[in-house]
Amino acid sequence: MAELLSVWVSDHPSFSPEVLESWVNGLSVHDAAARRQDTADFPRISPEIVLADTRDQYMLFRQLEPFFHEPRSLAQQDIYPLSEDDCRHLLFSYYQYDANFMLLILGKQLSKGMRKDLDELADETHLALTSCNRQFDNLRRIWKAVEDQPGPLVNVIQQQFLLNPSQAKDYAAMVFITDNRLAVDKKVLSAVPLSVFLDCAHEFMRSWTSVNDPHGNDQDLQKRFLQELRELKYNITGSREVLEHFNAALRANPPAVSASRLAHVYGVVRRVIQIGGGLSYSKEWRDIFEDLEQEVVQPLREDRWTLVETGQLMKTIKESYHHAPLPADLRHRAAVTFDTFIDTVGRVIAIMM
Repeated sequence: MAELLSVWVSDHPSFSPEVLESWVNGLSVHDAAARRQDTADFPRISPEIVLADTRDQYMLFRQLEPFFHEPRSLAQQDIYPLSEDDCRHLLFSYYQYDANFMLLILGKQLSKGMRKDLDELADETHLALTSCNRQFDNLRRIWKAVEDQPGPLVNVIQQQFLLNPSQAKDYAAMVFITDNRLAVDKKVLSAVPLSVFLDCAHEFMRSWTSVNDPHGNDQDLQKRFLQELRELKYNITGSREVLEHFNAALRANPPAVSASRLAHVYGVVRRVIQIGGGLSYSKEWRDIFEDLEQEVVQPLREDRWTLVETGQLMKTIKESYHHAPLPADLRHRAAVTFDTFIDTVGRVIAIMM
């Protein structure tokens, strides 16, 4: 019995950005064709021709999809001759993500077992299941590929996945949040957009990791940094004298706020130091966004602190440390760590406010 074969012949493939977007978003061929038919570009073309062209493009994208998973092979393959611009556009579109969906999977273990929950997430975000699968697989693929790689994550991702700098930067932050299991799904964080978490993650990566160490990376927090913060926590929050030193510094050099508003931040100073000392414990490190929002950002926001006033507050805390009644060896040894921690927390607070 003769077998029927499906043959598809193409030279230099062409595609419509609109059709690519429809395919990436999980629309069916018929829905994508109908969407094209409704535009001004196809007023006199028969629906059958539009459908056939759309089906051909969908076939092209399905044939190219394995190369999207290993982007460096996309430009090297000679089955479908593609220009550099075409490769960049295809990869940019394939690795796009929905912010609301990413918020639902960030900070969780990206195991294959999590895939069973994607049906519910698709319903919650009103996205096609195929789109959710693609986004989940993309993040998981990048996360696995860069694991334990030395150097800045942004550079590693750009080299391996050929993403543009903006996309690589976003994925680097998402990998960092995922790798460290930072919780972004707490109730107190429900109004915080994804962009805030990503910007904060980059502050942590830039200042608190071992990226500047030989063979270091910006996925893991620096061990000496954590150890010294833990020592500082015990020596600062455990001493009434030291805490009073910081409070006295605020009274002597206060931001331009009322005395009652200033009094409210004394507890915030203590909490900031406690958060730093807890970074070496996985549970407290995972909850850093919740702790900063609940214990620091919300009290400042409720008291209507401006960014300028908050910046002055953090500057005073930083400067007063160098005269604090701490053991001299600890104060000098941990000075860089304290300054780095306070500077970073100050920038993160400004982002979250």
